[in-house]
Formats: sequence, structure tokens, C-alpha cells
Amino acid sequence: MVLCPNGPLCQQVVSAVHGLRDEAGNSLLTAAQVNSSNPPPFDAPDIIVATPAGLMTLLNGPGSAYGRLWTEEGFQAWVKHVVLDEADLMFTHAYSKPVDRILQMLRSGDRRRVEAKLYEELGIDDDLFRHLPRELQVAGWTGGAPALLKAGFRPPNPVAPDAQFGPYWRRQYIFVAATMPSVTFNDVGSQIQYRYPQ
Repeated sequence: MVLCPNGPLCQQVVSAVHGLRDEAGNSLLTAAQVNSSNPPPFDAPDIIVATPAGLMTLLNGPGSAYGRLWTEEGFQAWVKHVVLDEADLMFTHAYSKPVDRILQMLRSGDRRRVEAKLYEELGIDDDLFRHLPRELQVAGWTGGAPALLKAGFRPPNPVAPDAQFGPYWRRQYIFVAATMPSVTFNDVGSQIQYRYPQ
């Protein structure tokens, strides 16, 4: 998924993707710009391009009419790479509300997918995990079962010494901008480093 601040930039990205061709002239990837007035295709493209507000309007409005993929839950499970084009602009107050909603939605989905794998590997349930101290939960979200065990968690049933853990769901976040100042805490570069230290 590529998020752009406006429609013309979205169109430029879609055109660039359609320009990628193999030696025979066939398109390498498919792309589509989506928003509430430009509905998504029924067959999911390789790359979706949208403005943050347009995407949120689609997901919270008519998106479900186009299939589960275009609901918040389906979207969280489908999108593996997130690119914020013009990130320095996207984190300003004019765009920050829908951008934050999208990123929080995706990060929440990331945590739920890792939790599901942890429950399976360690034989625990959601209720037990929710009552763990925050630092143990964060260890599980960021490093899976090995990090959770290393942080001091002892599951109800002992883990076999030769137990195999992972792989865990990882979504890639890419922030693109010509400049990303990080002089003060409120600068875009500093905000990104704080929110996404990895």
C-alpha cells in the first residue's frame, strides 16, 4: 500500500507501477487508486494507492460491499508493506488524524497476529496474555515467544527444550520524504524514530 497526500500524486504512483514491464512488454505489477468515489477492483491489485482520508472513508463506508478485503480486518491481514510517500507532509496536522488512524489500525493488526501465534506456541489464551505486565506483552509483540520467555514469562505448561518458534508476522513500514528533520522532538524525523524505533 502506498499512501500519498493528494490524488495527483496517487495517479503518478499508479502510472509508474503500470510502466514496469518485462522484456515481452507484460506488466510486472498491478496497481489501483482507491477511495470512496473510485471503488476498488474486486480482484486485489498488487499495489493499492490512496490518500489517507480517502482510504479511511472507503474502509469505514462502502468498502465491505467490495468484499472482506476492503474492511478494516481484511485490510490488516492483506497489506504486508506500507509506504508513506511525502512522509514529512503526512505527519503534519493537516494529514495526521487519518494517517494515525491507519497506522494504529495496522499496528493493532500486527499485534493480534503475533498474539495468535504466541497462544498456539505457548498454549496460553487471550485472557492470560491480557493480564501480563505491559513489558512482557511488548516483549511478545516485538520478539515472539523467545523474547517473552527471556523476559521472564513462565507458561502454565513447560515448553519443550527443542521447541521451534516463529516465524512471526512482520509488516514493513517505509517512510519516504525529501527531507526529514529531526532537530526537536516535534519534528517528523523524531516522531518516526519514536513511533517506529526498529
